Amino acid sequence: MSSPPQLAAHVHVAWLGNQAIVLDVLRNRYVALQGEVADALATIVQRRDHALATPAGIESLFRRGWLTERQDAQPRVESRDYDPPEQDIGESESFKMAPKVLGSVGSSLAWQIRTQMALRAFTLSSVLEKCRSKRDSISRAPHPETLTRIVRGFEWSNRLVSSHDRCLMKSIALHRALSFGKVRSFLVIGVRAPPFAAHAWVQVGSTVLNDKLGHVRQYTPILVV
Repeated sequence: MSSPPQLAAHVHVAWLGNQAIVLDVLRNRYVALQGEVADALATIVQRRDHALATPAGIESLFRRGWLTERQDAQPRVESRDYDPPEQDIGESESFKMAPKVLGSVGSSLAWQIRTQMALRAFTLSSVLEKCRSKRDSISRAPHPETLTRIVRGFEWSNRLVSSHDRCLMKSIALHRALSFGKVRSFLVIGVRAPPFAAHAWVQVGSTVLNDKLGHVRQYTPILVV
């Protein structure tokens, strides 16, 4: 007897009104779904009775590679202990109290170059899995001086390397740099529509590190690493 279908590990979903937005990190693409395919996806994600979905809708999801019946399916990279954003770094009292240390711009640029190379050489799925694995190995609270130095370094690097349309690369680079500095952080990818837009940012707890609170709240998280 076959196992009930489940969402493949590389597929992540957010609901925007009557639309299902799918992020396929194996192929690095977004797809908007409506109608019977979106309804079929809802039965899987919300673990409802699969009989409520049409066979055509389920078959479409299998054909796209978004469902699996494997018992040994790869574990998902998403994090469950994520806190919704409540402030940005400019509003954080702990950040204001930290010493005013100018972060290493050269180090932040190096992280961005390495991240850009990784995204060209590997799938987004494998890059994110490495981010999760490294982050999960960190248990202690971040040192405020380390956090300040790394974040300020990335802020200053934006004057040299534009952040326009590079939010994912820059956020992954910041996440990796923080993990290297033993700072436990979360990489968040969010979506909004209409019109469709995707965005990425980094948080420590509920504090947004590389964006403004009002901006990230326009997006619905689709994946948290």
